[in-house]
Amino acid sequence: MTLAKWNNILRGLLRAQSAERLAPLVNVMLIVALSYTLAQLTWSLWPAPATQDQAPRRAIAAAAPAAETRAPGSEIAAWHLFG
Repeated sequence: MTLAKWNNILRGLLRAQSAERLAPLVNVMLIVALSYTLAQLTWSLWPAPATQDQAPRRAIAAAAPAAETRAPGSEIAAWHLFG
C-alpha cells in the first residue's frame, strides 16, 4: 500500500464525528498513563524503610547471665553470719 492509500484510510477513520468521540478516550488514557508514571517516579524517590537483619535483643537477658543467678537467701548464708 502506498502512503496515499494509508492517508485516505486514516482520514476515513478519523472523521469529525469519530474524532470527537475518540478525543475524550485518548485524554483519559493519557491521564492514566501520566498518573502511573508519576506514581512510579514518586515511589522510586521515596526512601525504603530500614530493615533489621536480626531480631531485637533483650537488654534484661544481656545484663544478668543465667549462671550467676542464685536463690535470694543463698548469698546471705554464704557469709556465715552465725558461725
